[in-house]
Amino acid sequence: MNKKASRTKLDMTHGPIMRLVVLNTVLNLANGIGGVKYSTVVNILMLWAVRIPSAFLIARFYDGHYVTFGVSISFIFGMTAALTFYRSKRWKEVIELAKKQENETTRERKVGTAHGKYRNTCGQAL
Repeated sequence: MNKKASRTKLDMTHGPIMRLVVLNTVLNLANGIGGVKYSTVVNILMLWAVRIPSAFLIARFYDGHYVTFGVSISFIFGMTAALTFYRSKRWKEVIELAKKQENETTRERKVGTAHGKYRNTCGQAL
């Protein structure tokens, strides 16, 4: 196998994987900090509005040999949607809400510790 063919094979495998990494990172981050509705809608649209119709069209017009490209097409759509959410005003609101909840939780733990509210498994106050 020559160097050019090897590089092409590497590009074909790493491109879709990197798209998946970016997509999952942003959507899971949004999920973890409270943006559950957005990531759910994006995942549903990726499947029903992009992946299945694109696989159908590819199967119809390209003899079905490249149907799996529908997955890559849906990941590109999902990555675009995730990055759009990341750059939006809503993302900043979710981050602020997460910071507020974290501060409240930290404050409650400090107050609970001062009053002996929290105890470890041996019954000692934390």
